[in-house]
Parts: sequence; C-alpha cells; structure tokens
Amino acid sequence: MADLQRALIGTWKVLTYDMIISSEKGTSTIQPAGKNPLGFVTFTQDGYMSVHMTSSEAIVPHKSDMWYQATDEEVVRAARAMLTYCGPFEVTEEAGDYLLSTAVDVSLDPNWIGGHQVRKAAIKEQDGRPLLVLRPVQTFTLENGDTAEVIVSWEKILPKEDK
Repeated sequence: MADLQRALIGTWKVLTYDMIISSEKGTSTIQPAGKNPLGFVTFTQDGYMSVHMTSSEAIVPHKSDMWYQATDEEVVRAARAMLTYCGPFEVTEEAGDYLLSTAVDVSLDPNWIGGHQVRKAAIKEQDGRPLLVLRPVQTFTLENGDTAEVIVSWEKILPKEDK
C-alpha cells in the first residue's frame, strides 16, 4: 500500500480514456475525450493530487483574447469537455484491490467538492515505463439502462536522467 502511494508520486500523462458500455446487445467502447485525450495528473509527496483532462477535439480558441470575455457558448464548449479536481489523496487496500481516494477540495463540478473520488488503482509496466490504470469501484447506470465503467490509463513522466 505504501509502495503504491510512493510509486504514484510525480506527474502522469493521460494515454487513454475509455468508457466501456454493457447492454443486452453486448459490450462497446467509446472515447468520451476523443482518441487523443489531453491531460495530466500530479501526485505530490505531501499527499495532494491534481488532475486536468480534456478532449483534444474541444480545443477551439474563443474569439476574444481574454477567457473572461468568451461567450457563454464558448465557455460551455470548453467546460463540458474538462475534468479537473484536486485535494488530498490516500491509498488503501480492500478485498485485494488498491483504492485511490481523493478528498475533493476544488473541482470544476461543484457537486464533487467536499466528497471523495475513489478509483481502483494499479501500476503496470508498458515498454519499460510505469503505467497507471484507474478504474471505477463499481459500474454506473446510464439513462438508457446500460451499465458503464470508465478506465483511464496514464504514463508516468520520468525525469530526463531516468529516460
């Protein structure tokens, strides 16, 4: 458990953001942030994390030079594609799974503030580099009754001397 918490320390770049949907017809996978999501998650030694992720397809410059002068439509387009939150994190173990729990202090989604975001976490190696895979603790139900889970994989950004 402490080993995983130590291994998390650093900055990770998002590789994949997949939603796996299960229905009576079978299973399908979509990429809510497109095929090339953009994002980073950073875990600090003092126990805080911060994540910023968006869709590369949502990056359309707004007409004004200043963000606060963007139209409501431009703000909505950018904000709907953005996932961002931060707060203190901890790693625990439950039923053989490592759980990464963040007490959300700040979030683009105000409903998350004051709550916890919990994910199953595993670190693997891919091509000699650390890969963090985050999955939900449980699936969720979509409006049409299908179930879904979001799986996000991150590649650790190694210091230049470690590359």
